[in-house]
Amino acid sequence: MSNFHLVASAVEMRIAGLPSGKTLGDRIKLARKRRRWTQATLAARSGVSVPTIRNLERNVGQIGSLQAALAVLGRDIRRRKNEQACWEGGRRDVRFTPRWLLDEIVSALGPISLDPCSAEGSHVQAARYIFEEEDGLKTRWSGQLAFCNPPFSQAGKWLDRCYRAWAENEVDVVVALVPVRTSTRVFHDRCAGIADVLFLPGRPDFMNPFAPPGTSGQTPFGVMAICWGATPDAVRLLSARLGARHMPRDRVETGLASQKHSLCRA
Repeated sequence: MSNFHLVASAVEMRIAGLPSGKTLGDRIKLARKRRRWTQATLAARSGVSVPTIRNLERNVGQIGSLQAALAVLGRDIRRRKNEQACWEGGRRDVRFTPRWLLDEIVSALGPISLDPCSAEGSHVQAARYIFEEEDGLKTRWSGQLAFCNPPFSQAGKWLDRCYRAWAENEVDVVVALVPVRTSTRVFHDRCAGIADVLFLPGRPDFMNPFAPPGTSGQTPFGVMAICWGATPDAVRLLSARLGARHMPRDRVETGLASQKHSLCRA
């Protein structure tokens, strides 16, 4: 179970169908108590020993025993589906940043050096483009400013890539435009306190070249711009231009280079 917890945390896997709790063991215990079962009852129904159930509720044990317990605690226990970023019509993940938003970013931060997740038809004007077949998640980035409007269904992977491109000095400044999902592990580990986060007002209209005529490009969720490495003045200017709410990064820094390498190792 210790390995299971590590892997589940790394891939942001969640289990639905159990009561809420701090750990999986806590959730198993709560599910058992809701049924008014003793540990002996659950052990008998699962075909395992009482000490095994006791260990599972302490987050210790084998995956086979965990599966046996979960099988009798409820048929609706399953892996919770990841949130999907969907609009009506067309290809779900192909939405281009509106020109006005790109203009504000360039006005505040300077010209865009790199678009690491570019697509044919995008409005982004950059010195270098990385297209889907090159895979910007793996290809090395370069330049002064990278702007990333990633496929929103893979926003977590791209946020981690944006952070690493900045932390490993592939680029000096990175701006990512993603859905507002502040509960994710990648937001807490790679963004909060490390990057400046700008919460855009309303729900911006994106361009969907594949949607039927008349289909709205407005996002069904809020959007945030996350900035790694930008100067405080530039971030304040961008925030003002966008009318955004600004959650600043921590300003207590003991040498940017050493801080970045330390964050990257973490």
